[in-house]
This record gives sequence, structure tokens and C-alpha cells, in this order.
Amino acid sequence: MMDKESTFRQEGFLSKEHNQNNKIQDENAHAFEFLRDINTMMMEMSTKFPNTAIAKNIVAHALMFRVIQSLQAVISLLNVGYRAEIFSIIRMMQESYLFLALHVKNEKKLHEILHGDEYGFKLKMHTAISNAPEYSDYHEITKESEVRLREQMRDEKTYFGYESKSKTASITAVYNETSTEQNSISIYRDYLLISNTYCHVSIHSLCQHVQKTQEGTTLLFRPANKGEIWEAVMYASKACTAFSGIINKSYLNGLHSEELKQIYRYMESILRDNGVIK
Repeated sequence: MMDKESTFRQEGFLSKEHNQNNKIQDENAHAFEFLRDINTMMMEMSTKFPNTAIAKNIVAHALMFRVIQSLQAVISLLNVGYRAEIFSIIRMMQESYLFLALHVKNEKKLHEILHGDEYGFKLKMHTAISNAPEYSDYHEITKESEVRLREQMRDEKTYFGYESKSKTASITAVYNETSTEQNSISIYRDYLLISNTYCHVSIHSLCQHVQKTQEGTTLLFRPANKGEIWEAVMYASKACTAFSGIINKSYLNGLHSEELKQIYRYMESILRDNGVIK
């Protein structure tokens, strides 16, 4: 049985020692207050979203729900000091922004990319299952599932109204369609940076656990430090405000324009005060 007063060494972020003595929120109160303000604004914007059941509204609103829930997850995990896991969630927020940017610019192109991704995924997965040795006795079942799979893809095509599928279905393909827009350029650059620095298994991400001193090299298992917390605040707030800007302009008739201006001004001020930007 685990000691009732489990230490960080025993259970890491799940330990009672860490959760009882965690001072991250107190020491970074402005960061949490700022992110909560963004969350409140986005929740309010979501309630005013057009409810006409057309693909253009459904896709954008679903993306918005994804960003809001991701932001809430970031706030929760920041509170206990997670690092790489937070940046992985922020990457999803950045992806959602890039998809929304293309969605409002060229809805048909986004549908083609989504269809290409779904088509490739389903067929590859079906092929992988059909060829797996453990399913060798179920050929009749896999044949029936392929029929259902093609029917499902046909229904998706009818619903979303796309005429063809993209051969290239990736976040880069989505970005390339809006690569002349400043927010897309900035957020895609951030996306690539944190992917290599925190999220993917790379030299950079592994080095996040290494500390070199005069005494030698130490491998670290530790919560996020102040710099990493504010770095996460910067990336998360940039993705959320850019996303909210598109929603406000394209779906809410500019209803939150003044509020967004205030958040942008405060974001620049608070990030500069905490050394994240110059």
C-alpha cells in the first residue's frame, strides 16, 4: 500500500505531497486569471453561435467546442505543473485554428481535405484489420464491414457536399491554403516549434529532462517552471484569441470586437511583463 503522505518521488504529479504543497496557481495568479477570462469569453460566444444546422455552422461550432475544452484542460494541467502534456493539447488548439481559417476561406477545400483524411484512414485501418493474422478466420465479417464502410463514406459525402477528396490530408496541407495570412503563419510556426521542443520524441524534447551543471548532468522529473508556464500561456492565448477573432467576425457579426481588443492589449502587456515577449 502507498504511504498516505505519498511523495513526489513516489507518485510524481499524483502524489499528495505535490498537490498539497503546489504553489503554481498562487505564484502565477495573473496567468490563470487571464486564461480564465478568455475561457469565459469563448463560452459566452459559443452560446450565441448561429444554430442553423448547416455544415458551415456545425464544423465551426464543433471546432470551437474543441478549443474551449482544450483551454480548460490546459488551465487544469497548468495548475499542477504538467509540461509536455500541456503543449500537446495546445497543438490541438493550433490545429483547430488552422482548420477554422481554411473553413471560412474555402469551405469546399477543407471538406476535400477532411474527406481525403477520413477516406485514407478508414481504408488503411480496414486493410490493416483484414490482413492481421488474428482476424484470419473472419474474412466474411471483414467483407461485410467494407461494404458498410463505403456506405458510410458515401453518406458523409452527401451530407458535407464535397465533390472530390484531397490526395494530401495533413495539417501542412491545411496551412498551405491560408499561408499568406499573418495569424496562420504565426500559429503554424508556433505549432512546429512546440512539436519539436515538447511534444514529439526529439533531441529537443528529451533535453527538457536534462540539467547540466558544473557537478555533472542530471535527468529531471519535475513540474513546469515559471518560464514554461508563461510560454504555455502565450501559445494557448494566441491560439484562442486568433480563433475567437474569426468566430467573432464570421459568425457573430463583430459582437465581441471590443472585448477582443481589450484581451489583445492585455495579452501583449502581461506577456511582456513576464518576459515571454520583448
